[in-house]
Amino acid sequence: MWPMEHAKSTLIEAEVVASRSSDIDAALNALRALAFDDFVEALMFMPSAQFPSLARILPTMAEPVVQRSWTGNDGYILLKETIAFVRGVNEAFYRHLGRSLENATVLDFGCGWGRILRAMLYYSSPKRLFGCDPLEISLEECRKCNLPAQLALSDFLPTSLPFQLQSFDLIYCFSVFTHTSERATAAALNTLRRYIKDSGLLVITIRPIEYWDLLIPEQQQTIGVEAKRQSHRARGFAFAPHNRVPIDGDVTYGDTSMTSVFLRQFTGWEIVKMDHNLQDPFQLIVIMRPR
Repeated sequence: MWPMEHAKSTLIEAEVVASRSSDIDAALNALRALAFDDFVEALMFMPSAQFPSLARILPTMAEPVVQRSWTGNDGYILLKETIAFVRGVNEAFYRHLGRSLENATVLDFGCGWGRILRAMLYYSSPKRLFGCDPLEISLEECRKCNLPAQLALSDFLPTSLPFQLQSFDLIYCFSVFTHTSERATAAALNTLRRYIKDSGLLVITIRPIEYWDLLIPEQQQTIGVEAKRQSHRARGFAFAPHNRVPIDGDVTYGDTSMTSVFLRQFTGWEIVKMDHNLQDPFQLIVIMRPR
């Protein structure tokens, strides 16, 4: 079914551009004539035998097994979740900062295999897109697919970021603070504050208390979800560590829920909006500005 008839002429024009030059910015500029959803869908089908010149330049899509390993979904289900999140980020950027994401300098903190960075290519040049992750295997998957962004390994308890640049317009963290310990949460939020422009925006996702109901009964019993619910209500934060090697004495990764009240203790940030989309209902979106 792909591509749909309405998108074919733009894809053909972009193919001609790509056949004449290996400049990815030129190819992306041609593809940006597509609707956002069509642009992201086109990247999902790379490499495509129908458009060999574009396939030579654009990043390839990660294998379904990789997509599922990182997110639990793949294909169109995951595509719709990605589109909904990025569309919300773009809307928030315009609403709260009064400008579009076009040519913004963007950091994907906890980029995984790069699914959201792909969508961000609609708005900004690869030269302005940055991604970091504390897992080398994540970065390996990005490089395997030739994802055109500046990638680097970050720390589980970050005190700095692996980039000289210290002035991002946008930082987003999708499904990062849904897994961090309290110490790792604080380290990341305090560090990110130093790397964002005063006029920038931070978008993160957090788990609501209802997340604990999603776990299968065996998991609920093992981790003691009622205690997690009580901690969430009393402190605004609950964490169930996974069986991981401690980092500086702290197991930094697990399952986490938190509230906006908990986040307000980080005085370097101001919460300007809580958002939610039903494509991914257990990822509450928190939009923050540097204070």
